[in-house]
Amino acid sequence: MTPEELRTWLLGAGLSQAELARLVGASARSVSSWTADAGSVPGPVEAYTRLFSLVPGNIRQLELQRLKGEKFIMRDGIYFVKYGASGSQGWVMLTFDRGAAYGVDLAGGSYDGVYLFDAEHGLAEVKMQVTIPANVPVVWGPAKPYEWAFPLTAIIDPHVDHGQLRFASPVAPDLEVSYHFLRPLPPRSPSGVPFLPVPRGASS
Repeated sequence: MTPEELRTWLLGAGLSQAELARLVGASARSVSSWTADAGSVPGPVEAYTRLFSLVPGNIRQLELQRLKGEKFIMRDGIYFVKYGASGSQGWVMLTFDRGAAYGVDLAGGSYDGVYLFDAEHGLAEVKMQVTIPANVPVVWGPAKPYEWAFPLTAIIDPHVDHGQLRFASPVAPDLEVSYHFLRPLPPRSPSGVPFLPVPRGASS
């Protein structure tokens, strides 16, 4: 990576030299020398910029919020989602967990994706792929004799306990979707492992 390429990357990532220094644990003077025309960008820094560009947007968002010392104010947890079309209904249990979104419905459909939280508007944009098993009907149509999948996007307000989901999918344009917040995720240790509750009556 040349100094010019590093300057271009900083501009595209919306980062200052000081912010890059904090992200990679270097001094501002070092970053300044890397961006100078006669500078040399260290291999680990180049690897970091490539990784930063490749990871999903939700992971970049978490990294930038860590950099700026911001609290991630998305209310992660488990949500119950109900959807319907033409008099039929379905139900999904979705989990929002530090940028990831995943779940399952009663028919065995699986939901996998990510979300980006917009702190300015207090809303989360969810992008998922829904995988439907073979021979499982959906509320808007008949079953297919093979496994198939489709994308969906949704906008959710995680700060209210229940509401309507703004939903878009190319295969199910007319679904009515609502959600209900059930519970938060358990607290995590600094290593990211959830704390387990101590059973009542257990001795330490």
